[in-house]
Amino acid sequence: MAHGSAGDKNGMSPMAMPEPTPRKAGLFRIWLWALAACGIIACAAFWLTRAPEEKKELKNQAADQVNKLLSETPIAGMGDILREAPPPPPIHTYARAGLPGTLSGPVVRGGVGNAPEGQDKGTTVYFSSDYVAPVKEDAKVRPGHVSDIANWLVGHYKPGPGGGSLQASVQGLNARGGSGLAAQATGGRAALLRYAFNPAMIEGLYRLYVDRFMDDLNVAAKNRGFSARENRQFHLALARQAAILAQALEATATTPDLSGRLARIDGLSQRSVELNSQMGVAVAEFDELRQANAPAKRLETVQLRINGLAARYRRSLEELSNAKNALVAELRKGAGQGLDDESLLYVASWVERRLNNNSGAAAAVNSAAGAMRDLARRCAESGG
Repeated sequence: MAHGSAGDKNGMSPMAMPEPTPRKAGLFRIWLWALAACGIIACAAFWLTRAPEEKKELKNQAADQVNKLLSETPIAGMGDILREAPPPPPIHTYARAGLPGTLSGPVVRGGVGNAPEGQDKGTTVYFSSDYVAPVKEDAKVRPGHVSDIANWLVGHYKPGPGGGSLQASVQGLNARGGSGLAAQATGGRAALLRYAFNPAMIEGLYRLYVDRFMDDLNVAAKNRGFSARENRQFHLALARQAAILAQALEATATTPDLSGRLARIDGLSQRSVELNSQMGVAVAEFDELRQANAPAKRLETVQLRINGLAARYRRSLEELSNAKNALVAELRKGAGQGLDDESLLYVASWVERRLNNNSGAAAAVNSAAGAMRDLARRCAESGG
């Protein structure tokens, strides 16, 4: 009891924990902050001392984890914006008149840093063999073409309460962008691909026009009456589609025996068409014979031929379906997620044609994928 009385005199119950003195509480907070600072410093030191290859691998692992978490959501594939984008071309991209395979513009208008002797700054500058000027726009891939693609994409977005949907297929984009541009180019599609489909040109054209493209998207959205919220949702939808296309390009470029597998699919498809045609001819012959009251044995012979062709046609369709499914499964294994089967096969066929016609096309495909991934990042930031 005496002990209890002493406790009561000190102002606390026998079971109460003593409150730390202000000095002790301050020291505790200091130690807590010191521990947190040490943790931050340790994390920073760990990151800064990693080799570039290790940093890239850590980023890729983080992107894979995010993709796994978002795999069943409307923004699946967005983790790819954590991956490193392709190295940008130099800050100043230059071109000389008559030099193939580079950004080319016969006339450059605007400010000039180091104009030739006697040439005023801010006036039209014509290329000469000994003068290099910054390129403002390309002579073959024109700014109007970039604006057209932006308008086309915005026109295929349908706003909705759940975020809307971007109903723009890869096939439609290629028809609008690739084929449409090739029709305007001197020398047609082949000449345009020789000019533009290489890593330096893809990265150069992307860097030259990407800011204008982003502006064109906003202008097109405003012209169509999109609200600020709908414009953000459109940018997020485009970010997802760009990330998905980047995945498909990379998966296709690394698929083993792509040419052989696509050749088999083409062969089976052609065989199915031929058998279907033969079956149609046989059916037409049977109808003619029946209308002409041909002997039953003659009708039976044609019917047997029809049955045989029908069986072969069904087998050819099954083989074609199996070949397509096997290739699609291989492509999806290589991260080709998000696209439907037919679109994925379309991308594979497009890439395979580039690889067959250009020994350096694999690097160009990877550059195109990098550009799509960077575009996804920009659109995600605009929609965030």
